[in-house]
Amino acid sequence: IGDSVKLTNSAPVDFGVDGIGFIVTKPYAYVITQDEVVTETKVTDVLFGVKIVEKIPLDCLEIIF
Repeated sequence: IGDSVKLTNSAPVDFGVDGIGFIVTKPYAYVITQDEVVTETKVTDVLFGVKIVEKIPLDCLEIIF
C-alpha cells in the first residue's frame, strides 16, 4: 500500500487513466470472466489523482522507484 505505480503498455483494457498512481489496497483475489474464459488473478485498487480505479490486475502495473 502506498507504492507509486504506472500502467504497463500490456494492459488489456483502457482504464481511462494515465500518469502515476498510488496503490490503496493490498492485492486481493479476483475472478475475471471474458466470454467463456475465466481467469483467477490478484488485483489491487489504485488512486490516480482523485479517481480510484478498482480491480487492476497486478500484471498491468509497474512499480516506480
